[in-house]
Amino acid sequence: MGEANPWWQVDFGSDKSIGDIKVFNRTDGCCKARMSNFTVSVINSNNETVYSKTYADYPDQYIIAETGGVLGQIVRIDLDNGTNALTLAEVEVYASEITLSTTTIDNVEVKIYPNPVSEKLMISAPNTSFKNYTLYTVNGQIVLTNEINTKDVEVNVSTLSKGLYLLKLDGLNGSKMLKVVKD
Repeated sequence: MGEANPWWQVDFGSDKSIGDIKVFNRTDGCCKARMSNFTVSVINSNNETVYSKTYADYPDQYIIAETGGVLGQIVRIDLDNGTNALTLAEVEVYASEITLSTTTIDNVEVKIYPNPVSEKLMISAPNTSFKNYTLYTVNGQIVLTNEINTKDVEVNVSTLSKGLYLLKLDGLNGSKMLKVVKD
């Protein structure tokens, strides 16, 4: 008899930007169906679940949990089917460090603040030729885009989910990507 509600987890020691989580099922005949009704979760350093998705059917080979770049410390897989054994073949977690900086482009300073941000992000780019900005999820999905008409731009991010985003500034002299952390 197996353990009740078995689980597997990896602890990164501190919050990281969690990208895709790829859960591979066994492909042999005996155990494939055991991997049904399971939950993939991401838990942050405050012990809060910041991402959770339950999969009712077993994956033929694997599933990809697209977390959207949430900030988390622990990735956990719980089997919610009584006492079946947890028979994972492999788990791949794509995580990255969170680094923040002020970036200089051709001797022109570009600042984004506050970072991490909860409601309003300021983009300060005096004496630059940036014409617009685009905010992307770490998976490349566009969540905000707008023109830049002044040297200081306020961007309302209050409705966005917590996680890591990429801010692209486009202008006459090229483009620049900056990391933004949403609290």
